[in-house]
Amino acid sequence: QVIAMQWKWLFLYPEYDVASLNVLKMPVGIPVDFEITGDGPMSAMWIPNLGTQTYAMNGMTARLSLIADEPGVYRGSNSNISGEGYAKMHFNAETVPDRQAFEEWASDVRNDSAHDHMDSSVYEKLSRPSAGDKPQYYHLHDDSLYATVMNKYMHHGDEMTGREGNHDH
Repeated sequence: QVIAMQWKWLFLYPEYDVASLNVLKMPVGIPVDFEITGDGPMSAMWIPNLGTQTYAMNGMTARLSLIADEPGVYRGSNSNISGEGYAKMHFNAETVPDRQAFEEWASDVRNDSAHDHMDSSVYEKLSRPSAGDKPQYYHLHDDSLYATVMNKYMHHGDEMTGREGNHDH
């Protein structure tokens, strides 16, 4: 799962209980299916050497599948101009040799006490606009974080019309 923020990228791996900021890990030779949303200006996730760009928009999920055929570090960026921090909104997609190496990486992140914990309160602080944030790994404690971000852009009841709940005419 990918959340494009103002002006950084958050990658969530809920099945592994880890997250990463401005760095994406993926195994070589295995297709990776992304769910992509936004929590800031519209952005477009793009890793030119792996595939096409896909837009990240608030309250919407875009889907993208990519595969790295060779080991390496691939530059990822926002290909949509989105404000003053746009030029620094990039990340590295770093590959590991196979699924086992990926699972070992995730286990190392989960078990390393040097990594911060990611929950909704940490996310709220992280989601404040900033550019040039260094790559960082997290213990993911909220596997519904992606849904929470999506839900904050969903309108409920009369909120869509801007009307209050009590209507006396």
